[in-house]
Amino acid sequence: MLVAFPARADEVVSDFAQLNKTEHRLMISLLTDGALSLAAGAGMMVPGGDDQAWRVAGGVTMAFGAINLALGISGTIATGREKAPATRLDLVQAAHKKALVFGINLGLDVGYAMGGSVAMLASALGVDHPDRWLAGGTAVLIQGVALAVIDLVGVLAANKVKF
Repeated sequence: MLVAFPARADEVVSDFAQLNKTEHRLMISLLTDGALSLAAGAGMMVPGGDDQAWRVAGGVTMAFGAINLALGISGTIATGREKAPATRLDLVQAAHKKALVFGINLGLDVGYAMGGSVAMLASALGVDHPDRWLAGGTAVLIQGVALAVIDLVGVLAANKVKF
């Protein structure tokens, strides 16, 4: 059974503002990562049009970039419009939901990083076209680590909200 202690309205608003500010900055970071990844991925596909390793890395980077840009835009808009909850209990429940979402994403990020690492390892173990495996694996590993940083900060920020 949860027991909610009375909290002054200004404390709820202040704690919400701090969490929202962090989440908003993370969404802007995701948006920026997406835009830069799209540009970098396109750039990787240009040099040596016949170099398939660059094309693989560019395609992977652009795919992550498009997704991150879309999520970053929608998240930036949503956090910009979000209003403070009325009670401490509502704030804590909302923060726990945010921590859960960031935590699930963090797990996916670890999966991306592991997948990229496995592809990089495969490139050294004699697969066909090892340069493509290395390039694609490196691109996925970099994206996974970058996203993990964003999601870890989100989890930590959301978990600071307490009764």
